[in-house]
Amino acid sequence: MKKTDMASLISAAAAGDSVAIERLCYQYRPVLHHLRQLYWLRLYDDDNWEQEARWACYLAAKEYDTRYHLTFGRFYQTRLKHRIITLLRRQFAVKRRCDQYAVRYRNLENIADRHRSLQQTETMAMATLKADIALYYEQLSKFERQVFYCILHYHSNAEIAQHLACLEDQVYGAASRCRLKMRLYMTL
Repeated sequence: MKKTDMASLISAAAAGDSVAIERLCYQYRPVLHHLRQLYWLRLYDDDNWEQEARWACYLAAKEYDTRYHLTFGRFYQTRLKHRIITLLRRQFAVKRRCDQYAVRYRNLENIADRHRSLQQTETMAMATLKADIALYYEQLSKFERQVFYCILHYHSNAEIAQHLACLEDQVYGAASRCRLKMRLYMTL
């Protein structure tokens, strides 16, 4: 785009021309995508992000001056980034901590449906996992079973070695074999 075309587009956007603002936002859409990858705003969907981008574009067009020795794209990026940081500050403000757990009313039904389906899926997955663990456990030697049991109860290798009256290297080897057998069993 030519410099004069860009200047007229920026001045039209500064005057409040919604078509000019949309064109500028479309042209600098990669800026928005980049910032969306860097920041996460709670309860913000695509429409919310685009609305914030349009607002930042309008304000950037109003405040932009060619004497800044910055391109409009860089100025807009800075303006949008500062807007996002302001929103993040508001989101994490101490006096709004209770809002952190708030859910939109229209989303409650979707959340309940997802929760029900997850419960059913988790129940089936747990039944399968229990059967799989029993089969995996049968593949271990007696010593590996003892080490595996101790590992599941958050004991260190030194504690396990002392409890089983063996060397720490033996415990380390048994734990390695347990992991290897687990990987092999899970890939079947």
